[in-house]
Amino acid sequence: MRKIVSMFLLLLLATSCAQKATSEKCPYDLYALADDRSFNLERGHYECKERSGFGYRVETTDVAGPVQIAEQLDPINLQKNTKLTFKTEGTPKYKILLWHSNDSFEEVPLEDDNSFILPGDKGEYIFEIISEGKLSTVHYVLLVDINDDDY
Repeated sequence: MRKIVSMFLLLLLATSCAQKATSEKCPYDLYALADDRSFNLERGHYECKERSGFGYRVETTDVAGPVQIAEQLDPINLQKNTKLTFKTEGTPKYKILLWHSNDSFEEVPLEDDNSFILPGDKGEYIFEIISEGKLSTVHYVLLVDINDDDY
């Protein structure tokens, strides 16, 4: 009987330790850094998994797409060819999409330091940043107004 109780307690302890080791805050904030300024990005759709006992608890949102979210945002004014770098908790992998319309986008190449260079033409640009962590996928929207003026 003692062996059974000991095994149960050991299993319970191992499960709680594994849960703490894989937990991450979700959804987390994502920041874009440019020219010594920091911008908190607007969160869109996300899916977060959290260990719960022997399984997972999943939280999912269903929100408007990037173009619709961008309609509600004030653009960030930056100069052309500015380098943007992304920072957050943890070490997620990023994918950047430049939206042209509700159903047209292209992937933007990302540098090893989680940065990319803004386009060289003036205008407003909608970027969707997809951040994938161990147990989460979070989408962010960034609206940028590129101009030659100082901000």
